[in-house]
Amino acid sequence: MRKKLLALFVGLAGVAAGTAFAETQMGPTTAVSLKEFKVLAPPGTNSGKVTFAVRNKGKLKHEFIVVKTNRPAGKLPMKGAVAKLTGVKGKLKPFKPGSLKKLTLTLKSGKYVLLCNLPGHYKAGQYKSFRVS
Repeated sequence: MRKKLLALFVGLAGVAAGTAFAETQMGPTTAVSLKEFKVLAPPGTNSGKVTFAVRNKGKLKHEFIVVKTNRPAGKLPMKGAVAKLTGVKGKLKPFKPGSLKKLTLTLKSGKYVLLCNLPGHYKAGQYKSFRVS
């Protein structure tokens, strides 16, 4: 019985060590949910490698864009039905409802906006302020 418990403990310790190693290689993971017409995400993260795990919880296709900007999240300039973007650091192309996509970026300290910029989505409020420190 002791040998089995010891083997279980050693196995769990190995899994924990492997997870910690994987996290340091990939950086922290930030969970993001997209739905009509919101971006749900934490307020920020630390600088360096960041993996966004983005789930489309809506009923429509959504895309995910990370923009570095000093503008407030809801004040990006518009060009027709989409936001006119400068400072794009990364993007996930439109993906289906229920899907999970990952985007890994190296981000410097600053202010960012997370958004979906499909026609009408940004204007309807599908954005979020995000700070990297």
